[in-house]
Amino acid sequence: MINTDLPIYSFVILIAFLINIVVVCYISYKKNRFNYDLIYLLIFEHIGMILGAKLYSFLSSPAKYDYQFDIFRVGFSSVGAVIGIIIMSIIYIKMFKSSIKMIIETFICSIPLIYSIGKIACFLTGCCYGIEYSGPFSITYLYSSSKINGISLFPVQLLESIVFFIIFIISFNMVLKDKINNKNIGILTVVVFGCKFLLDFLRFTHMKDLISFNQIMCVPFILCGLFLIMLKKEYIGIKNANE
Repeated sequence: MINTDLPIYSFVILIAFLINIVVVCYISYKKNRFNYDLIYLLIFEHIGMILGAKLYSFLSSPAKYDYQFDIFRVGFSSVGAVIGIIIMSIIYIKMFKSSIKMIIETFICSIPLIYSIGKIACFLTGCCYGIEYSGPFSITYLYSSSKINGISLFPVQLLESIVFFIIFIISFNMVLKDKINNKNIGILTVVVFGCKFLLDFLRFTHMKDLISFNQIMCVPFILCGLFLIMLKKEYIGIKNANE
């Protein structure tokens, strides 16, 4: 595989952010919301995504980073990114009186899209690697810094990339066809975090741990999704007068 001395991970993540900006701009254009406010939205989203992903990674494994938070050294976490976006979206809504539906339509595709592309970076550099496996499509790293060189592994990163790209396509079509409502957002939430929960079993960490911390953190999101599905009154699909 690719030598991890190269900054390939950061390069791919940067590409993911740039593609995400293009997608968000396209959605805003199709929804007739392509204006200067979009700049603030993107700033809030990416601040929440980066800080949330980094802080979550550090707080979930502080010993891995010698109990010192270095934003350039700490890795990304998809669960942390979701939490960060939610927090920054709430702040944005309070500050600019925006509708929940507008925020969801703008950013609902971001997490599955960036996660899908980010997993390619994980595959290339050998992080978040899969369980030991010697069947079809197995991979063996030669330059990984994770002490897995020479071990035949399941390419879980590529499987995650494919699964979440499909989820991105579904969410993208959902937005363009104006199908944002309680039930659909609930179903999408359950699918996203259900897939994240199940795919985590194929990671190398599950050869020693029954349930990972990431899987535990997926459970509240799955429950929230089920709650949205069961809601009788529509909240998300109602448009504000300001929208």
